[in-house]
Amino acid sequence: MICLECGKKLKQISYRHLKLCCSLTPQKYKEKYNIKFLMDKETRNKCSKPGESNGNFKHGKYFIQKQCKKCNTNICNGNISGYCIHCIDRKKEKNSFYEQKHTLKTRKKMKEKAKFRDKSVYYKIQATQEILAKRKKTRAINWNKLSTEEKHKRLKNWIKAGKRKKGTKIEKIIQKVLDDIGMIKDIDYQTNVYISGFNVDFLIHKEFIIECYGDYWHKNPKNYNSPKDIAKRKSDIKRKEFLESKGYTFISFWETDIHNRLELVIKKIEKFFRSYINLFEWESCSH
Repeated sequence: MICLECGKKLKQISYRHLKLCCSLTPQKYKEKYNIKFLMDKETRNKCSKPGESNGNFKHGKYFIQKQCKKCNTNICNGNISGYCIHCIDRKKEKNSFYEQKHTLKTRKKMKEKAKFRDKSVYYKIQATQEILAKRKKTRAINWNKLSTEEKHKRLKNWIKAGKRKKGTKIEKIIQKVLDDIGMIKDIDYQTNVYISGFNVDFLIHKEFIIECYGDYWHKNPKNYNSPKDIAKRKSDIKRKEFLESKGYTFISFWETDIHNRLELVIKKIEKFFRSYINLFEWESCSH
């Protein structure tokens, strides 16, 4: 078949060729030159129905040679299931792709291609700074509406992944104080315990909590008083109230007091336990 615009010999005058050649659509090309078909007879016979060589054909390499088992509509020859889009059950054996996963090679390719994607394309409206600021506000509002238990359910795996295994310097000092009193680790007390979404420094007899607050991370009011610092201290207070509501008794110490006023810290710990338990009646002392 010869293209009447450029004079090239072709098996099929496709949309792609017309776009490069004259920027006409196939329908306009047919109307311009009064042509019925845009294929040779050989290509038409290959694409025609079995037993027919006339013009009843559709585009594509695999022409209709099958029919749907349920509604008898025409389907592609390459269809494995034997059902059309409307009749196929995507949750059962009829779907050939059911319970199939990507191979490791395809996953790696998908990850590599995802790096070069532009995130602004995902949104129909271009993401300006104003829109991004609005999205940030709505996320914060929706997050604050949730209760602490719902927040911890959503962030459960993330919190567990960031759980500390080694203690800090101030935690080691308090641990030594507890050892001197007569407590034994993993019998009387535990370190870095995960309780209802929070990581606790010391849990004693599954009732008492001791927390060591670093001056920088927990924002000591002697040195840090910006609005962000006040907000951080408020979150620590909410954390304390939440743990106390669960039935735990709570005490905390600042880093400066542990380093510079350790005697006062020891006295507070002794008072903290004397109000609940006699120090000379620990199970560890009997051993």
